[in-house]
Amino acid sequence: FQLSFGASVPQTIVAIDYIQRVIDCFFILDIFINFMSAYEERGRIEVKVKGIARRYIKSWFLLDFISAFPLYYIQGSYFRIPQLARMFRLLRLFRLVRMLTITRILNRLDYALLLRSTVSSIFKFCMLVCFTSHWLSYDEDDGWVANMELQDKGMYEKYVTSFYWAIMTMTTVGYGDVHPTTTYERLFAIIAMILGAWIFAYGITNVVAMVTNLNMPDSRFQLRMDELNDYMEARELPMQLRYEIREFFFNARISAESKLVNEGKILAELSALLRSKIAFAINDSVLNKMPFFAGADHNFLMELALSMRMVCFPPLEEVILEGEIGEEMFFIFRGVVEIVKSGVQLGLLGQKQYFGEMAILNQNCLRTATVRTLCFCELRMLTREKFLIALTHYPAMKQRIARITLSSKPTESSLSALEKMAASMVIDANTAQQLVTPTPETTLNRISQLNSDFSGSFRSQTAESELEKIQTKISSMIHQQDRLGRLVQDLEKQMHDVTEAQNV
Repeated sequence: FQLSFGASVPQTIVAIDYIQRVIDCFFILDIFINFMSAYEERGRIEVKVKGIARRYIKSWFLLDFISAFPLYYIQGSYFRIPQLARMFRLLRLFRLVRMLTITRILNRLDYALLLRSTVSSIFKFCMLVCFTSHWLSYDEDDGWVANMELQDKGMYEKYVTSFYWAIMTMTTVGYGDVHPTTTYERLFAIIAMILGAWIFAYGITNVVAMVTNLNMPDSRFQLRMDELNDYMEARELPMQLRYEIREFFFNARISAESKLVNEGKILAELSALLRSKIAFAINDSVLNKMPFFAGADHNFLMELALSMRMVCFPPLEEVILEGEIGEEMFFIFRGVVEIVKSGVQLGLLGQKQYFGEMAILNQNCLRTATVRTLCFCELRMLTREKFLIALTHYPAMKQRIARITLSSKPTESSLSALEKMAASMVIDANTAQQLVTPTPETTLNRISQLNSDFSGSFRSQTAESELEKIQTKISSMIHQQDRLGRLVQDLEKQMHDVTEAQNV
């Protein structure tokens, strides 16, 4: 830019020089950082400054130094002589090696920011087009500049016109309003057209492929929905059932489960320790909420986390049924469920809460209540079989949980409902937004009314007012929880005292 446009208008180049100095400071800072950055060699991390400096000097130091060297400090008063000033600007062409440094910096940013390869590639292609067009922009006072009468125009007007010609030539549009007038300019235009044709032929092909990959999940989903529609048409399913099936697939698409299709392949490539850490990071928040898991061995919790599986349920579907034999417990990651016993709603459970825990502690345990979803729910399921396998690996935890189970067994039936009600009272704001109660009737009637009137959303004012009613109800339920919690603690203390008295 300065080589082509700066020599003729030195008074306007001052601001650009200041910007250039700021950029130079960043590149000089990058040199110092490279002198202090450790590197890996043959499986060993080198942290000694002497070794780092020796390696850097032998590799990238010379190019970095040339690209960051402040030539304007030795340029001095020669700037007043146009020919000498132009010669010094020619020396600045050596600073084009700075592009190699920028490439390395971009690669480091890719690694640090965890950008998707498609996004990164599109960004790099756009940068390539802009930089190439910038380099192809030039002016010669006795050529096309004179032909377009731009000699007396400002530097930025000349540059914009040159950049316009470069983009137009690279994209092969060729309007002809800016065209070469000398043999030198024609030769330059030929080179620009060849370079532009190669860049766009290569770049557009890759960009189209990358954009296609970006939309790959949408394409797979549309294909799957086409297959689903063909199946439902062939089976002549009722329209209401078709709507429910399609709604389930759409909800499953936006759930976390839809993004975990390749989770098995990814985890299989990791070490056992990393797999355990990932599973524990995902499930730690819900595992620690269970009383008999609080303060448990870290490795035991990681094994349980690996054993959990994600399952999805549509609205108004029973997860467990009262009276059936249970073999699993569930943790809620998204959604709201209600607990119903003998047709009476006992409470609600929301995000990061759990239910069905007695099924993994006792063999052939009968469910004491029905749990039904109120909206689309994502749950983590832990089976009794996986739980017992984990206990065999950690005998201390087996004894601890056995004591908890024995202490709670005499009043299991009486405490079960109280524990469920106590746990069901705490519902955070995210969970409250998913509740649906348009009329003060039963929960099922409220959900059905909302599905028909508002399609499960809170976009209307009526739904917003009902949400306020829900929050008021939740506040009163929280006060009830405190009383129930104290009651459960008193009962446990009485049981403990009775047990100690019997032992004496």
